[in-house]
Amino acid sequence: MKAFRSLRPGVAIELHESTWVDTDERWQNGFFDFAVISEVTDAADGWAREPLFEMPLTLFARSKHPLVRTRSILRLADSMWVLPTYGPEVLDRIFEASKGVSPRDIVVCQTLAVMWPLVLLNDAVGMASNWLFRNRALTRGLTPLACTQKLPKLAYQS
Repeated sequence: MKAFRSLRPGVAIELHESTWVDTDERWQNGFFDFAVISEVTDAADGWAREPLFEMPLTLFARSKHPLVRTRSILRLADSMWVLPTYGPEVLDRIFEASKGVSPRDIVVCQTLAVMWPLVLLNDAVGMASNWLFRNRALTRGLTPLACTQKLPKLAYQS
């Protein structure tokens, strides 16, 4: 942010957290000049993108969740899931590749401020960038799961 500010000191910055579905219409109408979006798949929507960086995804649960030590995502199928917008698609691909049935109890939640308490208070399973777990104060009470199934990387693009 400091480097951007030094290059463009007069530019007003307003950050919005929203899904691409919410953002697309506002983008088309000129509400945004620039967007940083997170995606797990290559979109075929005609918009040009410039990759910025990638972050591995991780599954997580309450530290005392009864299945916190499971090594197979298939054992978590009957759990409640709290996922970002791209999460259901990611889960479908992983469960399909593992010959399992995708979870049905899914709450889509785009903001961590709401996701964390939902996971903690409902014994749910969540999905987020594993980068967040570098800060134990931020993720107190939550534990990354060590499932053997590989999750894709989350691509941040502008």
